[in-house]
Amino acid sequence: MFPNITGTGFTSEGFADYVLDKAGVALLPGTDFGQAGKGYVRLCYATSREGIHEGLRRMRIAMEALVPI
Repeated sequence: MFPNITGTGFTSEGFADYVLDKAGVALLPGTDFGQAGKGYVRLCYATSREGIHEGLRRMRIAMEALVPI
């Protein structure tokens, strides 16, 4: 997946660093794939469904910590 993260206020690199630090989920900044990847991150889902769900759960918690509901 190559989601657009511009609405988060992070750069591609900043978002990848934040998610790794706060959620323990490794992403690649879109800019690793060229200038057109600015504002995107790369998610690989070559794992079990359970692993994908767990990673997404941890990412959601990390993102919710940024914006109080």
